[in-house]
Amino acid sequence: MNTSGKISANTSLKCTATIKDEEDEYDAFDGVHYSLFMNDLPLKWLLNIRTEKNENQDFQEFSFFIPNDGDVTDKTYAITSDFTTTSGVNALWSKSGPFSQINYTATEGSLKLTFDKSTKTIKATFNFKGQNRGKTVTVSEGVLELVGFTESRRNYAAPTVVCDLSRDINARYESNEDNLYISSNNQIAGWSRAFSTRPDVYDYRIAILISRDLPTGTYAISEDSKEVSVIFYNMSGSYIYHGEEGQLTIRSLPNVDSNNNITGTFAGTFNFVAGATDPSGGRHFTEARNGVFSITR
Repeated sequence: MNTSGKISANTSLKCTATIKDEEDEYDAFDGVHYSLFMNDLPLKWLLNIRTEKNENQDFQEFSFFIPNDGDVTDKTYAITSDFTTTSGVNALWSKSGPFSQINYTATEGSLKLTFDKSTKTIKATFNFKGQNRGKTVTVSEGVLELVGFTESRRNYAAPTVVCDLSRDINARYESNEDNLYISSNNQIAGWSRAFSTRPDVYDYRIAILISRDLPTGTYAISEDSKEVSVIFYNMSGSYIYHGEEGQLTIRSLPNVDSNNNITGTFAGTFNFVAGATDPSGGRHFTEARNGVFSITR
């Protein structure tokens, strides 16, 4: 979640939209804060626009992942849920409070964009539908006009693993730490951690493991797979979730020498549902969608 300061004297921002929220918490959006920077996964402009906080410290936020096509005028992009595409726009609508953030990932829609870096101007109209755990939000009549923008400086390393989490955990996963190593089972292991100590405390981990002799390609994730596996940890909870279904696509593999020294890049995409069983036999699930990873050693 990105929250920059208020608009400076040299910048003007207008961002409004009609919101149809199934839970009837919101019916309109009026943005007053923004941040803009070049994202790394995927390689797109990331524009975040946030409303003012209300008396309960709740607020809304739009996040648009916009292709880096240079200056464009009235160019129409499809809004898609595929975060691996370089030609479409990805969008999120989030509703947040002091202790929670719920992201609705856009599944369909469009954005008509004018982007002029020389005049520091972004103008757009947009609409989309988003989903989270079977619930839908409809965003319509969206209008954006940002004049005099400043590209934000990121004060942390770019995330190497990103995805949208839902079901037991509802959050955007963007890793702060990673590691690449050979596991005790002689597998290539890509490990990552996404955490925050304030204001919203969380600590999540994702581990992606594959047999070291596998080539690049697409593999099914299942409970009994001997080739690939994924594990999700919620360190603030009580469960370790093991991947039970989904798909892992490996696009780049690191080199491993005879001493198990590992160099290079482990990269690809993933979607999975991971499950855990509590002591009473109850089942718990976390789903990861739009996963992208690129870990280098």
